[in-house]
Amino acid sequence: MNTTGSPLNEADKEFLRQELRDVEGEIQSLKLALSNRQKHAAELKRKLGISPFADLTDDINRTKKLVTDSEAYQLTAEVTAAAADTVKEKWQGVTNSSIFKSFEAKVGSALDHAKSAASTSLDFIAEAIKDPVRPSH
Repeated sequence: MNTTGSPLNEADKEFLRQELRDVEGEIQSLKLALSNRQKHAAELKRKLGISPFADLTDDINRTKKLVTDSEAYQLTAEVTAAAADTVKEKWQGVTNSSIFKSFEAKVGSALDHAKSAASTSLDFIAEAIKDPVRPSH
């Protein structure tokens, strides 16, 4: 069926089959021509001393420049910078609040107590190792 919904007659079908063969033949010719041009380009690069790695590096740098120069990237960078500034300001507000300072002090105190307890335990263990209690016989 064609795009209008009516069935194709045999002459139309044969015409389309021939056109399809022609288009596929052109595609094959273009693929072959492209392959030959790519081989020629590779040979020229080899003669010029351009290594595949240097070529890849150049491609990456060109792509990076295209991306970073794009309007979408610039807009994203601006939005991200603004968001980072907002987060920084909010965090400063939080860390300067009395609730945070109180929490920070309590955590610091708990940490100091934990360090002290661990130190005392380690001192006790070290003493026990130096002067072990010997069982009586």
